[in-house]
Amino acid sequence: MQFDRGIYNAALRSQAFGRPLHVYDAVASTNQTLWEHLDQGATEGTAVLALRQTAGRGQWGRTWDSAPGGLYLSVALMPRLSVAAAGQLTLVGVWAIVQGLEQQGLSVDIKWPNDLTWQGRKLGGILTETRSHQGMIHQAVVGIGLNWSNPVPPTGVTLQTVCQSLGRFPVTSLAGLTALVVNSLERGYSLWQSQGMRPVLQVYWSRLVQRHTVLVANGELGRVVGITPRGELRVSWPASRRLVSYAPGSLPPNAVRQSPQGPT
Repeated sequence: MQFDRGIYNAALRSQAFGRPLHVYDAVASTNQTLWEHLDQGATEGTAVLALRQTAGRGQWGRTWDSAPGGLYLSVALMPRLSVAAAGQLTLVGVWAIVQGLEQQGLSVDIKWPNDLTWQGRKLGGILTETRSHQGMIHQAVVGIGLNWSNPVPPTGVTLQTVCQSLGRFPVTSLAGLTALVVNSLERGYSLWQSQGMRPVLQVYWSRLVQRHTVLVANGELGRVVGITPRGELRVSWPASRRLVSYAPGSLPPNAVRQSPQGPT
């Protein structure tokens, strides 16, 4: 598979993001490769794209071989943000891509905290890594993986399949998809910097597949009632009169969904 620079450049509308875009046939991880560029003085918006990853990074330290045909992209950010608020960057990234696809007539959902889904099947995800000094984040890398035409398991779906199902083809190449994601990320990042988390949380919550999901833990019923500005899942436990905010990975280990409900 080849990456068409002409298509990418023609579709690129960003001011800084994706300028430059370093394209590789294969790397271990686009996030790691972009960190190496940052160590050499790369600026905000610098991006790395690989046609294949041999050790792509995922949540909870997972790695995988990313087959050709998918979008494997990392973009450098330099936010002025406290370490305590690092979760905002993942929410902003997910929200920005959802908005970008929505503007092309492609409606997708969000699975907390960092996955994109379509009709219950995984379309992609985001992994954010940061560097900090004295409690402040000074560099971040947002890694984005989207299924375009790559092989996927039964639990996954490609964007090409979504387009065919909807009868809409706003994106027809990996290069065009890359430009769409880069444009969307810069637009969303700029809006977040000027307006904060309110617009992010409104859309994120409206597309969340866990919205109003009922959980059972230790015999007690709880309900997902919101997302905090830090990206925590807010759960109400009426019997014990608790409202608890859970960071990713911190839900009670025995919590079971009783009646999941998608966005309405």
